[in-house]
Amino acid sequence: MKDERRQGVEQRGPENLFSEADVMKAFGLTKEALSKLRREEGLPFVKFSSRCRAYFWSDIINWGKLNRTVITPLKTPTKEEASEKRGLN
Repeated sequence: MKDERRQGVEQRGPENLFSEADVMKAFGLTKEALSKLRREEGLPFVKFSSRCRAYFWSDIINWGKLNRTVITPLKTPTKEEASEKRGLN
């Protein structure tokens, strides 16, 4: 088990459990940021004890898909559209 942990996140299958340290490392999160995602944003986790939590990789990916933000570029109105909006036509 210790050797598997040392191999890192990329070596594990999608249904394996990941420690908080693994998730923080994979996403560049602090412990406080990960805690906030659990408490306030609903990130799923498995609670073994008050100090031991783990995460299914598939849960993290699915949660991310449901909570992603897609920014679409703003469309600049043409001169005609701007004139119509102002009531100049």
